[in-house]
Parts: sequence; C-alpha cells; structure tokens
Amino acid sequence: MIRHEIQETGKSTAIEHIKASMKNEGCSCKTKNPKGACCLGDVQAAIDSEHVSLQKQSAARHV
Repeated sequence: MIRHEIQETGKSTAIEHIKASMKNEGCSCKTKNPKGACCLGDVQAAIDSEHVSLQKQSAARHV
C-alpha cells in the first residue's frame, strides 16, 4: 500500500494514519507488530526505502 501510494502521489500518509490511530484507538503495536513494539520507525524506514528505490528507477530510465 505504501509503495502504491508513493507511486501515485509521490508521498505516503502512513505515518500520519498510524499517529491518528494511536490517538483515537490507542496503540496496538504490542499485538499487531511482530516485534511487539512501536512500528513507526519500521514504517518510516519502509517509506524512505521506497523513495530511494523509485529515485533509482527514475534515474535508470533517464540514462
């Protein structure tokens, strides 16, 4: 979902969505995240990685 959103819009709203869920529904990382801890760092790393991947793909197309 993150990859698709970045490809379509150039950004991801995943972090904002998670933060809003934390405020409204409470944090469920201990039960939903296999690490049993906050997922924000992992999600941000995935977003950053996808941005880098798309930049590399774009650069390769322009060569």
